[in-house]
Amino acid sequence: MTGGGRGTAAGGGTGRLERLLGGQRVIAAVRTAREFQRALSAPPRLIFLLESRLVQLPGLVREAHGAGKALFVHGDRVEGLSPDEAGVDFLATSVVPDGLISTHPAVIAAARARRLQAVQRVFALDSAGLASARRLAAQGEADAVEILPGLLPRVVARFAREMGRPVITGGLLESREDVEAALAAGARAVSASSEAIWQLADEMEKERFGHREESAVEGRIEGLTTSSDS
Repeated sequence: MTGGGRGTAAGGGTGRLERLLGGQRVIAAVRTAREFQRALSAPPRLIFLLESRLVQLPGLVREAHGAGKALFVHGDRVEGLSPDEAGVDFLATSVVPDGLISTHPAVIAAARARRLQAVQRVFALDSAGLASARRLAAQGEADAVEILPGLLPRVVARFAREMGRPVITGGLLESREDVEAALAAGARAVSASSEAIWQLADEMEKERFGHREESAVEGRIEGLTTSSDS
């Protein structure tokens, strides 16, 4: 596939990802049944399910959708399912989550072929890990790249410049300041298991769009003033 073809596909997927996020910048990352249940009533509209059992997945997807949430499943961490093309095919036809997360480019490609949103997860723990993460991300056709850990603003900024697709970051984010640093570096959103971080989803969305509205109003007032002076 040519680079242009990949860009077109990713662009369409990126639009769907944006619609799932809405104006939010926080994704709820969960591993346990208790965390999942709490995420259903928390502000984030998008949930990343990082650990699961195959037998439970259809019910979890129904619960998430019933609560108005989108659910992405970590395809490498489903007990009872292999992270390969056959596993992706089963998820796409019998479970139907909103998207898949994986560290494997082949799983990402299989998800995209079945019109599932795909998030390539990479780890940048040291220089060698960063180089490997960049190669993995470049190989795939993911709608977004999730880089961990999140407390690496310079690395996030580099990925955001180079990838040509949304960057999500997560891991070790403990405060609003951590989230703001990741977003300022270029991340489209952060994924977090902290309920305190989840609560920032609505708050930051209101601040973001409130600031835009305030700027628009100021622009209109300035325009009216200029017209009056002339």
